[in-house]
Amino acid sequence: MILSELKLMFVLFLAIVVETFAEARYIRATRTCTQGCLACSTYNGCFACKTHYYFLLYRSGMKQIGVCTHACPTGYYHNRADDYYRCSRCRIQNCDTCFDKNFCALCETPYLTHQGGCVLSCPPDMYEDVRTAACKPKVDCTVASWTPWGPCTKNSRTCGYKYGTEIRIREILTHPSPGGTPCPDLSEERKCRMSVRYCPGQVAKSANKIGKKKTNKTRDKQRIEEPMPSERTSATRRRRKKKRKLSSADNEVEMDS
Repeated sequence: MILSELKLMFVLFLAIVVETFAEARYIRATRTCTQGCLACSTYNGCFACKTHYYFLLYRSGMKQIGVCTHACPTGYYHNRADDYYRCSRCRIQNCDTCFDKNFCALCETPYLTHQGGCVLSCPPDMYEDVRTAACKPKVDCTVASWTPWGPCTKNSRTCGYKYGTEIRIREILTHPSPGGTPCPDLSEERKCRMSVRYCPGQVAKSANKIGKKKTNKTRDKQRIEEPMPSERTSATRRRRKKKRKLSSADNEVEMDS
């Protein structure tokens, strides 16, 4: 009876000693934890994190080390479940950043994201977005309807000319993406007849021009009908020469008689 009681007391004593030693070790480990750690050990690092910290477990040689961090590193994603915050590794090949284990948000260079995966080139109906390094659907250009024809103008004037040019335009509704159908012509012009031939104050001036043209035509006609001075001189010489011949012929006839 006495021996059994002594054995029981010895077992209780050992349990108290082990518990005290473990508690002291935990306290010493907690004091040496890095920032964000709630509890840690000198061999395996953190094994519990403070609120809003993510627990990251990585391998170093033959042992695993726990770290508490605000953001998960490359190749990991934030895994939240109730009060459990953990950095989980992406399961997609060539993925740099992912939303979960089956959906990649950013691939490693030179890969492109496509439907949650990583590819080297985009499908034929898609194009490479250089800014986001992702495959996106090609977009064709779409334009609005033509506007009404504008006023008939020439040299920024709507009068003073017989003919001018009128223009109509249309706007782009959707800009094309690389590889998409480009936009057609956005402006069109055609020849037109001005509704106002003369500008205010221009009629009298045009009438004077017409009168001057008629006067010039009359003068040109008179010049054509009247012989030039050189022509008059040559004609007079021919008449004089002809008269001399006639007078010499008459003299010869008188001498013969």
